[in-house]
Amino acid sequence: MKDKVVIGSLAGALGSFMTGIITILLDYLALATIEVLFLNSILFLAEDVAHTTAGIIFGLSIHLVFGSIVGLLYTNLLPYTGKDYLFYKGFLLGAISWLVIGGIIGNILGLPIKDTLIDTTIHMGLNILFGLAVVYTASYLSKINLN
Repeated sequence: MKDKVVIGSLAGALGSFMTGIITILLDYLALATIEVLFLNSILFLAEDVAHTTAGIIFGLSIHLVFGSIVGLLYTNLLPYTGKDYLFYKGFLLGAISWLVIGGIIGNILGLPIKDTLIDTTIHMGLNILFGLAVVYTASYLSKINLN
């Protein structure tokens, strides 16, 4: 497949979906309270609505859009960085996305981030997992020949 928009969108959406589902499971099992989906939905919904199931589903859809955008950015940088060392690139992509989206943009938007140290560490790990999923999925999709 050669279409960078499709490759980036699919890779980013897959990585976001995977991390979003893990986030929901961690929250449901009370292992961690990562409020990324709530924080996504609070951008567009009232706070009391954002904490409902519909708000979390809406937050997951926003999470997929953000992930697709990051996937698009990665696939457009791919020709300049090469297709080797995928693990390191995925790790770096996840760490940068955690820092930029979770740290810088969250503070600029004034989001009420209330995560504990363990929640923040798990969220960073999930972002690194996201980066790895995006990089490996984009690499796999770019090798597929659909002719």
